[in-house]
Amino acid sequence: LDVVDGYIAVPKGPGLGVEIDEKAIDKYRVDEQEPTPKTLYRRKKRILRISWPGVGKKKRVWEFTTEEFYQKAFYSGNIPGFERGVSLEVIENDRSASFKKHHARLREAGC
Repeated sequence: LDVVDGYIAVPKGPGLGVEIDEKAIDKYRVDEQEPTPKTLYRRKKRILRISWPGVGKKKRVWEFTTEEFYQKAFYSGNIPGFERGVSLEVIENDRSASFKKHHARLREAGC
């Protein structure tokens, strides 16, 4: 397509004069039934442990089971803002009884 004075002539036939590579479309086609990486990630059980500096060597620690619970607490002002020394530890489900119990306790508390 030629650009003349900032304009492109509209083609006489259908389309914009671009040929579609059907093989490329088939290669990169996404199955709408297939879960996205984000969905797969969020399905996994985990505990998000966020630590803020406290007094002396003590830390203030909050734990959440999902980003959704964490963000709700943060944006509603229930946990402190970010400052130097804040850390996030992601504890993945190791399928242990202690993880299951800890995760369930946090869920019951709405975290």
